[in-house]
Amino acid sequence: MRYVLLIPGWFPSKVNFLAGDFIERHARAASTYFPVKVLFVVKDDSLKAGEAKLVYKKISDNYETYIYYYSSAHKIKAVEKLRSVRLQSKCLYEGYKKIIQDHGTPSLIHAHVVIKHGWFALLKSRRDKIPLLVSEQWTGYLEAAEHEFKTLSAFQKRYMKKLFQHADHVTTVSEFLAKQIRKKFQFKHHTVIPNLVDTSIFQPKEKSHSAIKNFIHISTLSSQKNFDEILSACSELKKSTPNFHLHVVSPSNDRYKQKIKAKQLDEYVSFHDEVPQTTLRELVAISDALILYSNYETFGCVIVEANACGVPVITSDFPVFEENVQEGITGFKVSLHQPRSLADRMLKIVNAQHSFDKEAIIGITKEKYSAEVIGKQFAEVYNRYAKP
Repeated sequence: MRYVLLIPGWFPSKVNFLAGDFIERHARAASTYFPVKVLFVVKDDSLKAGEAKLVYKKISDNYETYIYYYSSAHKIKAVEKLRSVRLQSKCLYEGYKKIIQDHGTPSLIHAHVVIKHGWFALLKSRRDKIPLLVSEQWTGYLEAAEHEFKTLSAFQKRYMKKLFQHADHVTTVSEFLAKQIRKKFQFKHHTVIPNLVDTSIFQPKEKSHSAIKNFIHISTLSSQKNFDEILSACSELKKSTPNFHLHVVSPSNDRYKQKIKAKQLDEYVSFHDEVPQTTLRELVAISDALILYSNYETFGCVIVEANACGVPVITSDFPVFEENVQEGITGFKVSLHQPRSLADRMLKIVNAQHSFDKEAIIGITKEKYSAEVIGKQFAEVYNRYAKP
């Protein structure tokens, strides 16, 4: 049977159900049109030191996951690191062997976000003469995120260079990201396949009419997400109107809770814990706009999730947003580091000074970012390179 072996760098697991969820959505969508088997390895310190455990799931006839959990716990960090590398490698080799026993040799190897397991995808592609597809959306390739790239080891940079050179094809979630990667690594053929939104989950919902306009921000609140300037914009907006509220979906963050109190924004900003997409949709769908005022992004999944609900977005003017935000149609773009301008755009939403066509936003999103559309795009690449 022809199938693609997906080796992701991130993937949802019992350790973290949100990590790499966008990769899982890509895999699930592609599997509708071409069989996909997933091999993923993740550290799980709930296991005994040195223990490794395989969890196999058959989601459909075309989609199966082999997730290995291992524990390398040790009091001495150097020993723990060496043990982790050894166990991770062992799990990858054993998983690959198991999948071949179950399904035969893969027709194509697909490395998705290569910083963790890309070396193994490259090794097996070369040794077993299997075509290789590489997909990327890691922010570390961006000039604005150079600090992330600098954390990579010399080994990682070497194999990434070889992997991109060896790859039969590369996909990225944006054209902007592809240009940034080319500044570091060379590759042959390239296609943009954006992140997708599950339109069976993210759907519009009737909102109750209220003078209070609800904004939503969804992130980890890292420096990349520029939350400090979002709060500054809220402080500015408060001077013009009390009729707004910002809902923040993020991991708990005491520092920002204290900052909100210091800025006297307690009545205007509230936090919500990270939740599965089915629950998140409820918060997004009742919002009047989503805010993603990031310093940098490779795509911004939350944009299309909001748009699928008919909710417009307000983003920074970082170049990638030229690809997925249509000014005045699906949202607004605001110059970076100008929180007063961000507050002005938020005020337009509060005062209904700009009319967004909800159905048009939904239609554009389905046409470009639905699972069906993205799944077919991956299947086209798979069929082009997969061995008979």
